[in-house]
Amino acid sequence: MSRIELSNVQLVTLAAYHLGGEVKAVDSEDIAVQAFQKNPERFAWKKYPEMIDKGVVQYALKDASIPKKGLPLLSGSIKHGYMLTTYGSAWVKTVVGNLELIADSSFRSTSTYEKLILERSRLETSVAFRKFLSGELLTITEADFQEFSRVNEYFPEHARLRRYNIIERAIQDCPDLIACWQYLQKKFNSGRF
Repeated sequence: MSRIELSNVQLVTLAAYHLGGEVKAVDSEDIAVQAFQKNPERFAWKKYPEMIDKGVVQYALKDASIPKKGLPLLSGSIKHGYMLTTYGSAWVKTVVGNLELIADSSFRSTSTYEKLILERSRLETSVAFRKFLSGELLTITEADFQEFSRVNEYFPEHARLRRYNIIERAIQDCPDLIACWQYLQKKFNSGRF
């Protein structure tokens, strides 16, 4: 199975959490340093890998704090710092509670079980799942489906089936996610891809 990684948005949220972002605003530069220390390959310049790419961090912070990406994980700004939202705190506690992920030096899991827990957490925070739970079925777009499944029309069949298998393994014992996945497959996969 391919390695499942947290997104940059999730990584900066975890960095903010490490720096006390549940109770105070954390400066974006402190978040950048923390994110870089834990994941230098994700938050460094390509040509100068020893340098923090603040642009990457700032984009991730912005995405983490805007509702169009779903419920925001963070609130704040570059100028005033960032704090975890209630939703962000709940997400971090889910990840920490299931994985002891925060103690891991790279914020990544290595066991298959932990990868599936991470995948389930990612699916639970997806736009498609939130719309499904709130009964907004008709507003779920193909882009929402692609974000949920991490598959698009250009995926070869074997890669698409591998992604679907990962999803199905991750959502076992979670009736709401199972129902959502069945709905999404029926709506977006019938005769397509």
